Amino acid sequence: MARFYGTYRYSADTKGRMNVPAPYRKAIADEPDGKTFWVTIGLERCLKVYAQSDWDKLESVFDSIPIFDEEGRALAREVFGHARPEAFDKQGRIMLHKELREYAGIKKDVVIVGLRDHFEIWAAEEREHARKAAPPMNKIAQNTLKTIRDNRPKGEGA
Repeated sequence: MARFYGTYRYSADTKGRMNVPAPYRKAIADEPDGKTFWVTIGLERCLKVYAQSDWDKLESVFDSIPIFDEEGRALAREVFGHARPEAFDKQGRIMLHKELREYAGIKKDVVIVGLRDHFEIWAAEEREHARKAAPPMNKIAQNTLKTIRDNRPKGEGA
């Protein structure tokens, strides 16, 4: 299972090619497939990149959504309708297709953010805007921990 940590800054060229951090390339290369990864749109104005094994897990989550769930179908349409299988070129670069670059507002400067089982690619300006618009970190932590506690099965932990 590939793991991605850290934040990196890179540039995309006019064709949408950009470097990917060496630890991320190694994490994908160490996967059983070792070559293929998936790029799709994120919930925020960014792109999400998954190694094949984690993409398979994401598909399993969507497989559990009932076909009559209208919102689930709409989300699946967006996530999978924009998804593209990719591979690194000989220089270790990723090619971001035009429609994905347009969705994320990527022109040149990008920020890559590792999120454990996948990484995000942001236009640098969009990432800064999202970071500034986010609630303070302590508030995010309190709300997240409350959600975890509220969803923990009864009798499990404090």
